[in-house]
Amino acid sequence: MSIIYGLVAREKNVLAEYTEFGGNFSNISRLLLEIIPPHSSRKSYIYDDYVFHQLIKNGITFMAMSDKELGFLTPYAFLEEISKTFFKKFHYTPDLITLSLDDEFKPILKENMRIFNNYESSEVHNLKKRISNIQNIIIENIEKILERKEKIDILVNKSERLYQENISFRRQAIRLNFFMWLENNKLLIYFVSTVTIFILLIWSTYNI
Repeated sequence: MSIIYGLVAREKNVLAEYTEFGGNFSNISRLLLEIIPPHSSRKSYIYDDYVFHQLIKNGITFMAMSDKELGFLTPYAFLEEISKTFFKKFHYTPDLITLSLDDEFKPILKENMRIFNNYESSEVHNLKKRISNIQNIIIENIEKILERKEKIDILVNKSERLYQENISFRRQAIRLNFFMWLENNKLLIYFVSTVTIFILLIWSTYNI
């Protein structure tokens, strides 16, 4: 039981993220950012055996993915702590772009993840006590929604990749045709070049 992944985002732009694991949860979190209501302060989304927990403050979204068995108290204590640290360090955010805080805030996500995954830590117990009165957490199962959206996104990604591959193929074909034309017309090119040089020599001789 642990917090596996954490991120900070402004609207749909992920500003920083951290995980020690592999998987597609980074993609799923970005899909969630597309459907999260901007007025919802706390919401948890169940996805298979995992839960995505979201906290929104002042237009900034803090998100954590955890094992379902971990419950809700520890992830929200984690989110409250990283939100407090975030606003201490960054007071003005409208000009921030995607992953612009990754280098600066990723170590903070990593360290807090380490602290909150240490269940015996006194810091964790104190923070959990402080937020133990949270009652307004909305829980949704969004597996079907994400499956539909993910299929659409994959198809779009494939289309974009095919389009890029087609452009690359056309460029390679143009280059290949050009080199083949040069190879097949070497004599013609040599003849034209020779005649051109000869004409230029005659012209320059008579114009000295």
